[in-house]
Amino acid sequence: MARKLMSFAEFESWIKEGVRIDGEFTSLGEKLNEIFVSIAIEDRDSIKEKLLKVYKDESESLSDVSSEFIDMLARSMQDIDLINESCDLLLAYLGDLTNLWCSPIVELTLYSLYKAARYKDLLDLSLRVNDKDRTSDFDNLVIHTHLFHGAPDEAFELIKNYRYKNNLEFLRLKLSAFIKLGKQECIDEEVKKFDYSLFESPLPIMKNIVALLIHCNKVDVVEKVILNWFIAAPQDNYLYISDACLTLIINDKKVDFNPSYNINGISHAVTYKDGEKRLTKLISSEKRFQNPYILNPDSILSASLMNAKVGDEIVVGMKRIIVEEVLPPYVAIHRLSISFRDQFNDGSDIFHSFSASNNPEELMMQIKQCLSLSRSNAQELQSIVSNDFAPLCLRMNLINKSDPIKAAFNLMFNKTAHMKGFIDFGDESTDELCTDLITIMYLCLTSLSKYFIKKGTKLFAINEDIEILTEWLEKIDTDNFISMGESDSGDVFINTAEDIKKTLAIFLKNLREILPVLSPLRIVPDNYSQEVNSLAENLGSNFSKQIYAFKNNGYPYFSIDSQVCLLIKSLLPINLSNVSKILHEAREEVSFVERLEGLLIHIHGTIPYPLMVDDFFNLSLSNKDNDSFHISCLIKRYAGNFNNNIKINYFMSLIIAHCHDKATNGWHYNDLIYVNQPFGPRIDRVFNSACIAVCSSKNDEDRESKLAKFFSVLLSYGLHNESFARLMSQLAYQYSLGNFLNISKIRSVVMDVFSGKTKV
Repeated sequence: MARKLMSFAEFESWIKEGVRIDGEFTSLGEKLNEIFVSIAIEDRDSIKEKLLKVYKDESESLSDVSSEFIDMLARSMQDIDLINESCDLLLAYLGDLTNLWCSPIVELTLYSLYKAARYKDLLDLSLRVNDKDRTSDFDNLVIHTHLFHGAPDEAFELIKNYRYKNNLEFLRLKLSAFIKLGKQECIDEEVKKFDYSLFESPLPIMKNIVALLIHCNKVDVVEKVILNWFIAAPQDNYLYISDACLTLIINDKKVDFNPSYNINGISHAVTYKDGEKRLTKLISSEKRFQNPYILNPDSILSASLMNAKVGDEIVVGMKRIIVEEVLPPYVAIHRLSISFRDQFNDGSDIFHSFSASNNPEELMMQIKQCLSLSRSNAQELQSIVSNDFAPLCLRMNLINKSDPIKAAFNLMFNKTAHMKGFIDFGDESTDELCTDLITIMYLCLTSLSKYFIKKGTKLFAINEDIEILTEWLEKIDTDNFISMGESDSGDVFINTAEDIKKTLAIFLKNLREILPVLSPLRIVPDNYSQEVNSLAENLGSNFSKQIYAFKNNGYPYFSIDSQVCLLIKSLLPINLSNVSKILHEAREEVSFVERLEGLLIHIHGTIPYPLMVDDFFNLSLSNKDNDSFHISCLIKRYAGNFNNNIKINYFMSLIIAHCHDKATNGWHYNDLIYVNQPFGPRIDRVFNSACIAVCSSKNDEDRESKLAKFFSVLLSYGLHNESFARLMSQLAYQYSLGNFLNISKIRSVVMDVFSGKTKV
């Protein structure tokens, strides 16, 4: 009553002045009443403090309290986001009792535990509940929990002993378990006794069931379900019908499907032209339907179209129609549902259809418009995707949560998606490691995967990641892959399996080699913390399950996602791998030629890399960089960040000398620079990058002094090669002139170096 009479602020102030509930209460009753009062003003800290007192002082008396009162307290706490505290109270109330009957308070406890992601407590409770009044929802939730944690065998045992009437959730769970266990005979038996009455009115859960049926190649069942939905209410059910049809079209299994004629009382469908109108009707062969898109047997038009053929001109009353197509009922329903969905789309539905133009240029514009709509959303997220503070899994989830491989590639090849360096502390062993999808892909891109295979490292990942990689590779190998997108310049690109095989041949080879080495992590049901559970929406649906699998299996967590490593470490007692040390060891065991592709991705992208000094030298000598482009970019990337122990003048001089020696094997001196040969070795390119690195070095000298000492060292390499010395002098003069440097001062310092007055 008071709450209805006052504002919340007034009510809160009144309560805090000392309101209490008086009466003949026990000590426990008074404490619970105080909790009730604290709930009323949403004083969460006070609730938690008072609950601890109850557990400490009154735990034995708690079972004497009315279950209705405990129920009310628990639900009220959940209303103010104290779900875990609510679960603790309910479990404390039930105590250690066994052989529980499935009372309302027990069911509330089970559902609350599921809502709080306390799966271990949920399964423990389920073992304490007897069969008395146990509901189908109760058993469904337990079966789902086993399946979620990768235990289809336990789920199957519960399915065999299921005592309740068939229901949609149980059907979904059964199909999921049968698929995971590969029990085709169970799937076949389920389809034989399929209860179509469950599907009379479409519900969201049916989308998942339809997808499972298609996965099992039971498309004849799906066809009948779609037809029934259309017969019942085409314009009410079009969303479900079109979703089911699209699922059938884009399914990964490429199931064989030949639409039926004469099904569910519908013989076929006809598309015909009536003047300027183009209409599609289903022809009923045996009974009447209350549906404007179905022609019943007693209609004149139905009789005329029953045996019509394509091209027939038919006069029906005052109508003259031309038959254009004779179709299976499913095909007509598919087209009509898509038409309805497009017609009734008010902008809230992401679905969009268009009639493809026969003109290639117009068709390309249509595709670009569709892609631009999706890119506009991605552009809004670019600030997050580019931020190296954000975990990689968060950015992948934002880029494309439905296709983690595409998201990982997008991230690793994105020049603006900056990444943190590797974790450089933690466990250095490589015997057994758990890892994640983007790290596996990184190892394959850089060929560092070879080290772990050669060393016999046992690599573990959640089963979902292994399945995603395996299925993607299968699509590539069977030429069932295609991806479309729009580049930053606005060009539409299409990647096919053939394109992937050409551009990522080394990655694919490494992936094929590492997949047999990967083992699925054992999933142990656990109680997820609120902090972890709250991150799942942003970090991926499997995030919570994954990190608890890391925790419970005990293997060091090895990942290039440094930010998520630190995040997980702050949430759970997980052992992290020293990724930096391990990858530096790996690069020593993998040849430069094998690592080159990964190094190039690092140079021109943003992925971290275990780079060492010899990578600069090897690249400068490599015939894969004859125009000095890659080595120049690598130098510029690290300009200003070279280790202080590196003598930058000698280091850069040696790189230039390597590039020069490589170039002079097949080129004349006059062709080594851009002015004379734009597509030649471009020694001037690497020279200019070296100058940038020298000028960016960390000391207090001015640019002229830095460059003068560098030029002195460089010229000393040409003491026995007059042509080299002349070329370097020319490049030094041009660089100094082009950057408005004091050439006289540079010459003076060079002379001082050669005379011994100044040290390099």
